[in-house]
Amino acid sequence: MGTKRQAVLRAAAGVSVALLALSGCSSSNEDDASATTTASESSESTDETSGSETSESASETSESGSGGGDFDKAEAEGLLLTADELGTGYTEVPAEQISSALEQMGGGLTEALEQMTVEPVQCEAAMKKTMAQMTDLAGQMDQVAMAIFTQGTSSVSQSIAPQSVTGSTDDMKAQIGACQEMTLTIQGVSAKASMQPVELGLDADSVATLITMEVSAGGQNLTQTSASAYVTGEDNIMSISLNGDAVANEATLKEITTKAYEKAEPVL
Repeated sequence: MGTKRQAVLRAAAGVSVALLALSGCSSSNEDDASATTTASESSESTDETSGSETSESASETSESGSGGGDFDKAEAEGLLLTADELGTGYTEVPAEQISSALEQMGGGLTEALEQMTVEPVQCEAAMKKTMAQMTDLAGQMDQVAMAIFTQGTSSVSQSIAPQSVTGSTDDMKAQIGACQEMTLTIQGVSAKASMQPVELGLDADSVATLITMEVSAGGQNLTQTSASAYVTGEDNIMSISLNGDAVANEATLKEITTKAYEKAEPVL
């Protein structure tokens, strides 16, 4: 049951973030705790049946683009938040560790996701499409500026990328509206996900949500909380992801997203 429960938890983490096309990442190696939480929650893969079609769709979106400017990764990286700007106790995950985690997670959850079903049925296709886009993202990191920070068991991730790579806030709003309550099942174990929209109050196109994932396995009830926000500019989109009870709340999401947007606005 331990193995089954781990599979459910890992997939649940991936789906909860995939609901909003989260673009954070890290690894799931217990020895690399500073990157584990975010990696398993931020870069998931899809199954072969849906993946071939959705990856093609994501690729077409990337080729067509949505803005006219060339993405300057170095400039964007200079406008990401720093550990000091987040506050006391945050540690930044090294960039090479993030890259390694993305590579590991590219196919790490394929088996679990192949066995996953989602209700309502219409949400399953949306989730797998988003996961395919996220898988494609791992191969386009030259177009993504990213930073991940940890504080105890909590993590904060931020990314800036072209809308042609990550999708638009309109897509994310549609998913939130259609799939605020979902149930996913893997190997006979179910997890319930609920999303609560959050109004950020920014002078920009944005979408945000709080996510609660409840899993029952082996006689134990486990709850995971996260929060995500996306802010769109003329060409690029900024994402924020918070994972862990200490940070995944409305007040912290608004505070960090506002601070991040004010700094990153020149490259959006």
